Amino acid sequence: MSRSHKKHPVCGISTSDSEKLDKKIWHSRFRTTSKQNLRTCNDYENLIDVHFREMSNVWAMAKDGRQWLNTSRKPYLKKYMRK
Repeated sequence: MSRSHKKHPVCGISTSDSEKLDKKIWHSRFRTTSKQNLRTCNDYENLIDVHFREMSNVWAMAKDGRQWLNTSRKPYLKKYMRK
């Protein structure tokens, strides 16, 4: 494969590979709350929809951000650049 390396040397700060389950739970909460707000609303002109930050906390998910890998200083990190 000609593109078997990552373009950007970034990886998550965690042992978790994915945040798929966290995102699934977050989207479910967001959709449920939005639907409930629409069902219970009497005045649709003044309806304030739920902001996506109200339903989730990025720091409570499986990964706690990202880190840049400096492969020029630490050549042993090149193994993490493989896809």
